Amino acid sequence: MWVLANPCAFREGVWTRSVVEVGATVELQSLHRNARGTGAPMRSKGDPSTLATHVSPSQMRYDLRSRITQTSISRSLTLLCLGLWAAPAVLAQASLTTRNAQESSSVRDEHVVHFGGRKATLADLPESLSETARETIASWANWADGDQDGRYALTMDESARVLILARKSGSNLRSELKLVKDVLEWSDARFPAAALDAADVGRPGSTEGYTGGALPDHLPVLLLVDGDEDLGAVLEHLARLAPYLASWTTEARTQNGFVLPLPLVGAYLTKDKRLKEWSPEHELLNRLTRLLLLQRFGQQPEWISQGLAWEMEWDHAGSIWSYARREGFVYASEHDSWDDRLRRAFSDRKDKPLTASELCALDRGGFEADAALVAWGASAFLARHHASELGQVLSLLAADRKAGARKDLGNGRWTLVPDYVTPPEKQVQILRDVLGPDVLSQMVASFVKGKSYRP
Repeated sequence: MWVLANPCAFREGVWTRSVVEVGATVELQSLHRNARGTGAPMRSKGDPSTLATHVSPSQMRYDLRSRITQTSISRSLTLLCLGLWAAPAVLAQASLTTRNAQESSSVRDEHVVHFGGRKATLADLPESLSETARETIASWANWADGDQDGRYALTMDESARVLILARKSGSNLRSELKLVKDVLEWSDARFPAAALDAADVGRPGSTEGYTGGALPDHLPVLLLVDGDEDLGAVLEHLARLAPYLASWTTEARTQNGFVLPLPLVGAYLTKDKRLKEWSPEHELLNRLTRLLLLQRFGQQPEWISQGLAWEMEWDHAGSIWSYARREGFVYASEHDSWDDRLRRAFSDRKDKPLTASELCALDRGGFEADAALVAWGASAFLARHHASELGQVLSLLAADRKAGARKDLGNGRWTLVPDYVTPPEKQVQILRDVLGPDVLSQMVASFVKGKSYRP
């Protein structure tokens, strides 16, 4: 079945594209909003972690003749002839994978990766690495050796599960590699990768469309960026690697870091004279935790995504320094007083359960102190007292997102709902189904009692 795309139109904040098929018309809509970067105080404004599902069709109109191979064209047309239509994010993902493969095809065995205390080539890395992971490594190796003239080195952690790019490498990254190991161990103990159904997995070539699902074949990449100039170079590479990110990169240049699901990349500035109350170590803890959560369970509600990252910081150092999207002055005393402030906020309502709206109040578009405290407190409650059930909660939330992110229009038609978030009441019902009917009351009790709380 041949498919023809009409020109895009912008109407009341919604990008609309009509796809004319034989005997049917499918209208795909994706909400268009400005994606913003994330980071710590003074410069951060927003969160691009949902950018892969917030792509305007105009950004997704690729010239197939120049951007994908003839084989990919034939495969795509075959799928279309079968009446399957990939959502815009699928095209972005397929283009991204093809571009990775094209960049890596001629250099697969030439680049150096610091791994296991020695310099290794890509061919020397563990066989367990997926093809997608190897293409990712090769792509960033091209950037490091080409655009950066070797100033950035590639280092893999000892388990070959995280790739780091930094101005230093190997033994000079000892402290950072120790933090990576700590985050991996902490995450493995609380939300290990689940055996999700294949239909729930966002991966290259899936005709289901990337709806924010898990990315098990993708390798988390963490960039330790040495200043604004280097951040600009990183963003330029991302725009080449994934063209649909081009408009976002303009604003991202003013931020101090970001976390993206597709490609699965996180970055933060290691130094900048404008940064105040800033901890690169905490940025690593926070951003890597979020990358692992994206890889294993896809895009989660904001309160649990940021909340778990903050709990990783707190568990590691008894303080929180990575304030996503916060602007303005930050008092030094704020970092280690989250527990006291949360206890005081709920001390007069010991018998009143948390509400669904309070639990889900943290918004991707900004930072609100009370909402942040609740998000951290609720996530800490899950990570500390229900670690064995946390994976089940995340899996159910991921399954609901997959179901909700696609709207069936009948007669073989569907539309992507990129901004879909599990409704607050449904999130609460999932928690109650897994942890019991009084889970919100128990959360409040844990806020008030702190370390003395026992389930």
